[in-house]
Amino acid sequence: MITKLLSFLLCLFAFSDCSHFPKETQAIALHRSLVSFAPSVEAISTKLMIPAESTIKKHYHNGEEYLYIIKGYAFLSVIDEPEKRLETGTLTKIPYRKIHWARTGNDPVEAIIFRTHEKGNDVRVDVK
Repeated sequence: MITKLLSFLLCLFAFSDCSHFPKETQAIALHRSLVSFAPSVEAISTKLMIPAESTIKKHYHNGEEYLYIIKGYAFLSVIDEPEKRLETGTLTKIPYRKIHWARTGNDPVEAIIFRTHEKGNDVRVDVK
């Protein structure tokens, strides 16, 4: 079921237009619901639009995160791992409560985030 939802969201935004890109990072909520077989877990999907030469500060989530790059490229850092360059078409998993951060290059980035999340906890926890 999660795979079908993720596939649908990826197809929905695969051909979206970046010509009117925001000047600041935007996170647009797409879907949020409880997972039927695990009622203490929510499934959350978000469209993320990040301008060129921007940084996403260190943070973690109370769940697992899957990030799919629709357009552009980004550099993802996960604590205790080497930095990864994520190209258009890349899908990556960020483990439960792993501190991570990202930056964009010369082009804006459009991505879809799908995450599972512990109901009742903060979706995102910023880290200094």
